[in-house]
Amino acid sequence: MQNIALYTGYIFFIVFAMLSIWTKQTENKYHVFVKPVSLVILAILFTVSTIIQNKFDVYIASAIVALLFGALGDYFMSRHEKFFFPGLYSFLLGHLLLITAFSKNYTVIWYLTPVYILSFITLMLIFSKMKPETRRLTRVPMIIYVAVLSSMFIFSAGYGYNNGIFLQMLLGGMLFIVSDTLLTFHIFIKKFKYDSTAILTTYYLAELMLCDGLLKTMVLN
Repeated sequence: MQNIALYTGYIFFIVFAMLSIWTKQTENKYHVFVKPVSLVILAILFTVSTIIQNKFDVYIASAIVALLFGALGDYFMSRHEKFFFPGLYSFLLGHLLLITAFSKNYTVIWYLTPVYILSFITLMLIFSKMKPETRRLTRVPMIIYVAVLSSMFIFSAGYGYNNGIFLQMLLGGMLFIVSDTLLTFHIFIKKFKYDSTAILTTYYLAELMLCDGLLKTMVLN
């Protein structure tokens, strides 16, 4: 019964994720309402599982609230580009809360440091290609966000290493970096064919992998 409920929740997540990709690609006006739903579904799934298993602590709470901040960020990002900063700050808080959740049981994996540095450099190179006025306005929040995103990747991999799901959490963290890199390029540098599909597909896969890993090791174990 537990597995049926879990995978039913995942099916709803995938359905709304696909609907979000379609509404974005077709420029449907309802995209702004559809996009946040997938993360709200994960937050509800996490909350219900926690209640059923009678497990609750600050780490689980951090994961649930992180998903809600992610949904809020989705709402802002799916509106006009002038809402970029509210979306950025929402995702920033979400990543910080995910780091808190991962900190429950993680190991620093030093050989992943080059990946951390490479992701930071890549995003900073994109930042350097922005218009001077855009760089001036986004310098501080972007540097902070990139540092937090890269740290979230390290923490997710370290958490996965200690909980027997290393590859899943490593890939989830990497997909998050890929998605945000593509999004930054799309907004500030140049749009490209199927960019929305690539951004959203990598984003939803990252969310599903990370949430599934946390849910199974924190709540359902």
